[in-house]
Amino acid sequence: MFFNYLKVALRNINKQKFYSAINILGLAIGLAICLLIMLFIKDELSYDQHHSKADRIYRALMVWGMHGGNEGMRSPIGPYRLQPALKTDFPELEQVIRIVSASGSLVTYENMDYQEDRMFFADKELFDVFDYELIHGDKATALAEPFTVILSESTAHKYFGDENPMGKSLIVDEDNNVQVTGVFKDMPENTHLNADIFISMETGKSVFNQLVLNNWGEGSSYTYLLLPENMTAEHVAARFPEFIEKNMGEGRSEGIGIELQKMTDIHLHSNLPGEIQANSDIRYIYISAAIALFIILLACINYMNLATARSIKRALEIGVRKT
Repeated sequence: MFFNYLKVALRNINKQKFYSAINILGLAIGLAICLLIMLFIKDELSYDQHHSKADRIYRALMVWGMHGGNEGMRSPIGPYRLQPALKTDFPELEQVIRIVSASGSLVTYENMDYQEDRMFFADKELFDVFDYELIHGDKATALAEPFTVILSESTAHKYFGDENPMGKSLIVDEDNNVQVTGVFKDMPENTHLNADIFISMETGKSVFNQLVLNNWGEGSSYTYLLLPENMTAEHVAARFPEFIEKNMGEGRSEGIGIELQKMTDIHLHSNLPGEIQANSDIRYIYISAAIALFIILLACINYMNLATARSIKRALEIGVRKT
């Protein structure tokens, strides 16, 4: 039965080549464009979802200048001292880590110099929060010591080719000799934190100036919190005014605030000054979905119009023959 239908369909296509070509091409192009748009939307919505604890990872946002009822200015960059203070005052948090950008640093190996734009200082607990898979090295010790560094797989190949990079040295900004203690698999591109190099935060303590290390008003760090499974962000945020009063000074909570932003919301819902990389906007998703819907409707309407016109033509032909 199926083959009979197929034969009839092929016979009709052969008889009506022009009509069939317009119909098939119209539907095919419309479906292809819609499929591409849907793939784009799927990729945008999947940002940072590859981390197994993604639903429990939050980024701390600093809110400055809330005096007089102002909303204040939000920034993803906070004080270096925020992380240890959070660990002390919120012991129930599963983990708190810092990321400090070192974008633009010059890295040298033998006669090769590269400006690295995806380079960061990171606390040794990085692997407790994010799923960076180590190919070489030990997660417990890779970022524990001063002047140690871990590289992405592609970055390790860029500097060392097929040689084993473990134990080799790189020079950062002409002054700092760092030793390779780990290599991690390249992360997918759909992440807001796509790093090529992580330097131990212990190294940062040696190279940062005292203003960065000790001043609550100096923004330098991206701070990430890993919440326990039974804890909500609202529960943590409710205690931030008290935390600010204790650590930054009495009365400071009237002008300074801390908010928690879900990591999976960063790419589509956050375009703040100081972002690690340029993010997208959820409005682009709505616009793209509307365009896809419009195209598929247009293709269907075009198909129906052509089919209706053909049916009318055949009906007229039959009427003429009967008369």
